Amino acid sequence: TGTLTEPGMAVNDFVLLDSELGESAAKDVLGALGHSEESPNPTLAAVAAEYAEPSWTTTSVIPFSSARKWSGASFDGHGTWLLGAPEVLMTALAAQQGGSGSAHEAQEQADQLASGGARVLLLARSTATDSQGPSAETGPGPLKPIALVAIDQRLRSDAAQTVAYFLEQGV
Repeated sequence: TGTLTEPGMAVNDFVLLDSELGESAAKDVLGALGHSEESPNPTLAAVAAEYAEPSWTTTSVIPFSSARKWSGASFDGHGTWLLGAPEVLMTALAAQQGGSGSAHEAQEQADQLASGGARVLLLARSTATDSQGPSAETGPGPLKPIALVAIDQRLRSDAAQTVAYFLEQGV
């Protein structure tokens, strides 16, 4: 409600899952995705606030959907990327890997980040050919996990005093 937290959300952690791409390049992708939608939800707005927008040309966007729990975009010369709920994107990844490998390890790391109360997002690269690529209708398609991003609301600086006041009042 904003009584204890500041407005909006903010990135509080980043975990690189695939060192082949590199941290700087993964953060460029996050910046591109964060700025790819005209009307981002609060989660994507937090990503956009944290990561600078690279000068990439966006060729297509799959806007975030709460039913789908992921969004995606393609960038000229940089491929197609997805950002969304790890449990949803990991299901697609585990299916293509036969239920083992990097999907299991990445899900464990996502669960660990989420155990602290953060909203965790998985950044994944589409490995599909154009005909098998992600779409709102057919799902994410084949992908490779790249990084995890943890987002949460920040407590107001006076949150402890507010809670103490409520306790004194019997609330």
